[in-house]
Amino acid sequence: MRARITLIDDCLHTPYMILGVVVLGFLVFVGAGAHAQTDVSILGNSILTEFTNVYDADIDRIAVWFTTDHTIQSHAVVSGWDVVSDEQTLQMVNGILEQGQSVKVGLKFQGEDANIAWLMASGDDILEQGWILQEEVGEVVGDEIVVNVIGILPESSFHTVPTKPTVGATIRVVGTGFAPNHSLELLIQDSSVDSFMTDSDGGFVTTLTLPENLEDRIEFVIVDGRGNESHPLSLRLDVAPDLHADATLAITSISETFSLGDFLDISGTGRLNSVIVATLINPEQDMISSIPIKVNQEGLWSLSDSMVIPLNSDFGEYTINISDGVSAVSSTWTVEPGTNIAVKAMRSAFEPGQVLKFEGEAMPNTDLTLILQDPNGNEVIIDTIQVGSDGSVEWEYPTQNNSLLGTYMLILTQGSERHITYAGLGSEVEEPIWLIFDQPNYLHSDRPKVTVENVPNEVITFLVASPTDSIVYRDSIELQSNGRAIYEMDIQNFTTGVYTAIAQKGTAQSSYRFGVGLSMSASVVKIDTTRDIYSPGEQVQLLGTATPDSIIRITLLDPDGSIVHTIDTFSDRTGRVAERHIRIPQNAINGDWSIKMSSGSTSDIVTVAVNDVQQNNLSVSVESTGQSADIVVSGASGMYVYISILNGDILIEEPIRAYTTDGGKATSPWTIKISGTYTIVVEDGAETAQTIYDYERN
Repeated sequence: MRARITLIDDCLHTPYMILGVVVLGFLVFVGAGAHAQTDVSILGNSILTEFTNVYDADIDRIAVWFTTDHTIQSHAVVSGWDVVSDEQTLQMVNGILEQGQSVKVGLKFQGEDANIAWLMASGDDILEQGWILQEEVGEVVGDEIVVNVIGILPESSFHTVPTKPTVGATIRVVGTGFAPNHSLELLIQDSSVDSFMTDSDGGFVTTLTLPENLEDRIEFVIVDGRGNESHPLSLRLDVAPDLHADATLAITSISETFSLGDFLDISGTGRLNSVIVATLINPEQDMISSIPIKVNQEGLWSLSDSMVIPLNSDFGEYTINISDGVSAVSSTWTVEPGTNIAVKAMRSAFEPGQVLKFEGEAMPNTDLTLILQDPNGNEVIIDTIQVGSDGSVEWEYPTQNNSLLGTYMLILTQGSERHITYAGLGSEVEEPIWLIFDQPNYLHSDRPKVTVENVPNEVITFLVASPTDSIVYRDSIELQSNGRAIYEMDIQNFTTGVYTAIAQKGTAQSSYRFGVGLSMSASVVKIDTTRDIYSPGEQVQLLGTATPDSIIRITLLDPDGSIVHTIDTFSDRTGRVAERHIRIPQNAINGDWSIKMSSGSTSDIVTVAVNDVQQNNLSVSVESTGQSADIVVSGASGMYVYISILNGDILIEEPIRAYTTDGGKATSPWTIKISGTYTIVVEDGAETAQTIYDYERN
């Protein structure tokens, strides 16, 4: 069956939005500003797609592949094209599709709820790409199918600011988790009061004034273009203040909780046209900031976007003091972490040779993964601990006298929640620059959204280096008073390749690699590892080659063939692939694990052995110069070892935990205080080794 398709949604008429065509249970998307002609027919688990070239250039490559776990059972392609395919990908190459010509591709697949991606290219340039998503079909009118896109999703939610508004007050309604770039309508008591569009992340912020005739309890509902309704938000309205020239100084609206980096949305009443002073006090009772505020001619004042809780502040109870010089009022609230993880360094700076100590709280009875990175961004150690029933966290890492100086970053993860904290070694913490893009790869017509975070009101130098390492983009980004900025850049003149974005401030900098016009269609893929045998928890260094400027997918599979971890990366302009973010899980079973590197229909697999027991490898020795000695461990199979030092049968101090390198080595300094015969015992959880050391003090 075939049909012409019409998609009903106001978002299709705005710039840079996603265009869509829905056909018989599938939603066909193409990029912003696209002009692709794509016709789809569906019959059971068979799909026939017709591509039409509307470009000036000839199309010589068409690719179709599943982004879900589905397989191609069979395919049909018109003559004149060579076909390269595997279970999930079909590529048509070595053919020519001139302007105005069409070509059909037929696929029969296995499974339901299939998502299919596609692209059309001319040489190395991708002319168009998009995807086909299974979707509910709308009303059929003649031979035309009319579909309204769903705007309200299961994760959609919204709230008001303030949370307890008054009758007649001006409020903000903030939503997250809705469909991107979608028209929505806001109802109060079943009456429409506002309509608006979500952004590209599915969020929105809209401002409205509550009617004066509302009762003390009201109900908000969001409705999409198909009539789907969100979960209602029911609020009890506060009584509006009596505004007059002698209005009492008061705080009438304030949220119960704020997060670090939030602007304080606090309002109240005061004497008409007077000036009041707002002072923010932290949990240590220190003043963070103090600003004057003008009371308007109606006796109202608002902090609005003029005061912020700094990102580097502590969690706890904060106080806002409001004074007009005669009287004063105050209110308190709690600043809570955005996650259940709240851990920080016990000191802002440590000296080389000292132990970095971190304490705090996390979700009880749940594994907590910790990754420590040095000032150069290299992983020093990864650890997993079991958080007890009280939720308390204590973690430490011993440094050496020759450890790299600077700011260390500790990344803590529990499930989907993530928290980052810092510690300085040899100096105070230098606030790092946080740089992140909204996606790893873009079409030339896209406008990447770049988030930059650092010290409030700082000016950050933003650079982009081309695949040949020349600077092709330069700008300055001024951060807001909350230390954050979202920056959009124009890449329409960028050539296809892998670029490096750099954010700089003084000697501090951060970088992020992103692709422009890349596709998952390498014709050559080769993968290798630096070692053949690994222990649970160890990092795997991957090296490989592929067709230059290709998207590469790396998949880790356990001995049963189940996917454990998947990441996407790039090959550079020379075809080199280097990846170090694959790690064998802590609870890995022994056996042969596979690492697959793929790009479209081309792939390569390498097998490594995982063994949590390496017999007769553990050893320990002592290297000394007088009283100063190093206990040297080799052949350890875990991430750390415990070292015990005994004088006879007496344990002279608590066991020392020393972290191992990728080669199973660890070193711990030891100051020998008295002469004697010492037994040094080392344990790695699988083996135990010991040595005898005689020391005689001169």
